[in-house]
Amino acid sequence: MVSGETQKWALVLYNVSGPAVPLLWHQRHILGELASLDGNERTYVFAVYTPDGDVYLEDYSGRLQGITAVRFAATRRTLPGGIPPAATYRFPGAVGTDDLANAKLLAQEAAEEWWRAQEGPPTLDVPTTGGGG
Repeated sequence: MVSGETQKWALVLYNVSGPAVPLLWHQRHILGELASLDGNERTYVFAVYTPDGDVYLEDYSGRLQGITAVRFAATRRTLPGGIPPAATYRFPGAVGTDDLANAKLLAQEAAEEWWRAQEGPPTLDVPTTGGGG
C-alpha cells in the first residue's frame, strides 16, 4: 500500500468508483506516525492534515479497503511520477505556522484517543522541524 519512503507529504487515492467519479489524488500533510505497541514495528497509521483543515488518523498499511494507493512526496509542490497535477486535490499554498501548530495539537489528541481505544501509551512521532512547505 505505501509507496516510497515516508515523507512530510502524501497523495492518497481513495477507492471510490462510478462513471461520475473522477480519478483524484488527495494531498495530505503528514503530521506523524503512531508508534506500535512494542515500539519496534511501523504501524503505517498517520496523523494527517487535509487541505480542508481537517486532522485525523489514516491507515496507509493496506489493511483497509478504502484506500487504493498512497504515494509520498518531499514537498507540498512535488508530485510523484505518474500523478498529473490536474488529477490532484492539494493545498493551495503553504501551510501557516499557526495552522500547523494547531493541527499538531489536534493530531496528538487523535493519537491519545486512538491509544485509549487500544489500551496502550499515547505515542505520536511528530517531527518538530520544518514548516508548511
